[in-house]
Amino acid sequence: MNQKKLFILFATGMAIYCNAQCANPANISSYTYNGKVYEVIKELKNWNNAALCAVQRGGYLAEINDADEQNAIYNFITSSGIPSDYAPVSDGGGTSYVWIGATDKVTEGVWLWDGNNDGVGINFWNGQGAAGSGNGMPVSNRYNSWGRGNGTGAIMEPDNYLNNQNAAAIALSGWPAGSNSLGVAGQWNDLNMNNSLYYIVEKDNQTLSVRDHSYADKSRLEVYPSPVKVGESLMITSAEEGTYTLFSAEGKVVKTGKFTENTGIDTSALPTGIYIINIETKSNVKSYKVIVK
Repeated sequence: MNQKKLFILFATGMAIYCNAQCANPANISSYTYNGKVYEVIKELKNWNNAALCAVQRGGYLAEINDADEQNAIYNFITSSGIPSDYAPVSDGGGTSYVWIGATDKVTEGVWLWDGNNDGVGINFWNGQGAAGSGNGMPVSNRYNSWGRGNGTGAIMEPDNYLNNQNAAAIALSGWPAGSNSLGVAGQWNDLNMNNSLYYIVEKDNQTLSVRDHSYADKSRLEVYPSPVKVGESLMITSAEEGTYTLFSAEGKVVKTGKFTENTGIDTSALPTGIYIINIETKSNVKSYKVIVK
């Protein structure tokens, strides 16, 4: 299981048990494309908080890997009814934008798809466009849609304007405002992460099933007791075989394994505290809070 999926599973489990609601359903427009769900969330957040909300909702800020996905996402944004001037960004040429999952916050100029903000992701671009140092290049020919002069000219972005632009967003009109000299609507610009913008969340099918309670209730699945005393067995009772992942409250994986219909997990080496256990079977994906005392 890759680190990004583990991170999403942990954060989603925590969200379920903390009753986290980071976005009002009335402000969410949902769309489907290529087997995934995309949510355009019309609430103002800085990039870090937008990424946190994306994870709490079982996804990550959108990762765009080809022109078809780019076009679909931009169509979702425009279909959601966002005014093109809803939140002009001063360091983005006075244009309004929607956050996506690209960032170079870990290492300046090294752009990753890291929409869950765990510091790990696919490196798709290095360097700056012609509005900056002009040394930018895609990595392994990976897709990008950085702002181009008048839409089709030289790649102008990213430029790390004022040495403080570490996250990418999709523009809703050309920039600078009233011009297309650095890019046009739909293309990407790098911005200061503290700007408050709307954002788009991407959800994989497997991630979505964690929150799908009607799906999860198709067969019997229990984890008990909680609290459990150190040295006692934490029991999993299930109608099916499956796998489990036990996280500490800090998100560290402390145990993984397989289980059959009735399986005990040894807690003798666990420090006391709060844990999240994620359970996966053919018909169930559930998260439980477990207290070890």
